[in-house]
Amino acid sequence: MLFKITERNTEELWRHQRLTQAATHYAKTLKIPRPKELDIRLLLSANKKLVEDNTHGNMRVLRDSYIDGNPHQFKVTIQSGMPWTWTLSTFAHEMVHVWQYATGMLRVRYYNGSWEDSWDGGAWIKDGSIPYVERPWEIHAKSKENWLLQSFFMVEKTGGMRYGVHG
Repeated sequence: MLFKITERNTEELWRHQRLTQAATHYAKTLKIPRPKELDIRLLLSANKKLVEDNTHGNMRVLRDSYIDGNPHQFKVTIQSGMPWTWTLSTFAHEMVHVWQYATGMLRVRYYNGSWEDSWDGGAWIKDGSIPYVERPWEIHAKSKENWLLQSFFMVEKTGGMRYGVHG
């Protein structure tokens, strides 16, 4: 797995190391397919759009990154300046979305001038037509977020971090 952190302000090395460990742990715990082909770019940023949308992060599939019909390149943006646990929790939530796309559980397309999503092989839904808290992929990500975060803390606490930077 290629994992790259980009920030507007240089942070301390420990923060980058922990985020890299979290990325590896989340990917392994979720059993994201083809981890060696996975490319995740994390941006910690004071993103005005995140503040306007009242959200802590988002995940985007990078164009032309499909292998066997599923994407393998992603950009995760997380609001900077949050408490550390919120940052890790938000990252866990966004990594669930990476899993959803990498497995084909969640699909996206541009059709007839607008973006559409399909969940678990269901009908295509125009982006924004369902409130955020009612979107099945958001409900699923929210249900896994705390579990992933707690498993990361447990592995960290017991000294189980044995994998390297690139998984």
